[in-house]
Amino acid sequence: MTASAQHIPANLLRCMSPADQRACSPTGRTPEETRAKAVAKDERELQRMIANWLRLQGLWFTQSRMDRRTSNTVGTPDFIFPYCGCAIYWEVKCPWPAKLRPEQEAARDAILKQGGEWRLVTSLDEAREHLRAVDGRDEE
Repeated sequence: MTASAQHIPANLLRCMSPADQRACSPTGRTPEETRAKAVAKDERELQRMIANWLRLQGLWFTQSRMDRRTSNTVGTPDFIFPYCGCAIYWEVKCPWPAKLRPEQEAARDAILKQGGEWRLVTSLDEAREHLRAVDGRDEE
């Protein structure tokens, strides 16, 4: 009888090598790899929703792709667009591990220092609220 990752307690899985964790997993991934894949999928979906909403608003934007290595400077925010005379920069993250990489933190600091409107966006509602604040409106 073979063990599966579902039946092995998390504290024991952490002690196993990644190769052994994969061997016990029905997906062939470690628990960390499974979580990372789910986060990436959720982040892609959130970016898709935000891009569609921006299009519905008739706004021009540029968006970094998630499916390839970027040709942009590492740390470039996911969305960049003009709005009400401001340069808007959005870094999109899932709400549960909304942690920036060091390159993203450096980009954020540079953008804010130069007067840009940078936000960490974890939901479509946050994106809408940010544009309302820039526009000076309380409601759409």
